[in-house]
Amino acid sequence: MANKKIKYLNYLRNNHLLVLETTSVCQDEIAWIVLSSCEDQDNDYSFKIRTECFKKNDIENGYDVIGNHSFSEYIYFNDLQSLDMYLNSINIRLEDFIESWNCDYPL
Repeated sequence: MANKKIKYLNYLRNNHLLVLETTSVCQDEIAWIVLSSCEDQDNDYSFKIRTECFKKNDIENGYDVIGNHSFSEYIYFNDLQSLDMYLNSINIRLEDFIESWNCDYPL
């Protein structure tokens, strides 16, 4: 598992997204927890995470999701340890995520 974690950290540092499908509060939506890096941005944080919800019909009909989605506020983390602590508090591991291109997440 350590190799997968290193791979994912490198993936994030190259400005790619990691996603984890999760349960949405609405039956007609698909939700993802989206993790990204903020190292190249003008701030003191290393990582950010939020939940993004999209209508199932939009996903099934060619990813035309303009206006039919909702995003939570970002939660920011200074380092890997604080990210790991947060993920642990919601019973998720970094290794549970997958690359955004490797699922139905609308790129």
